[in-house]
Amino acid sequence: MNAHEVVEHFIEAEKHNWIPRVESIVMQGEHHLFSAFDRFSHLKEKSKRTLEEALLEFKIIQKNAYSGT
Repeated sequence: MNAHEVVEHFIEAEKHNWIPRVESIVMQGEHHLFSAFDRFSHLKEKSKRTLEEALLEFKIIQKNAYSGT
């Protein structure tokens, strides 16, 4: 795995795993069952963005998620 693939994995995890799980806990309680997360979904399709673009998207996702927007 290279740095670009790692950042793409982080983006997918934020968008489809961590943020939805936190929202679920807040809305439904901590005993709610979570749907499965495909840890390798980022590898199914080659990203067309550069590493710098991916890092920027990750930064924006995190900023929005943790600022409540």
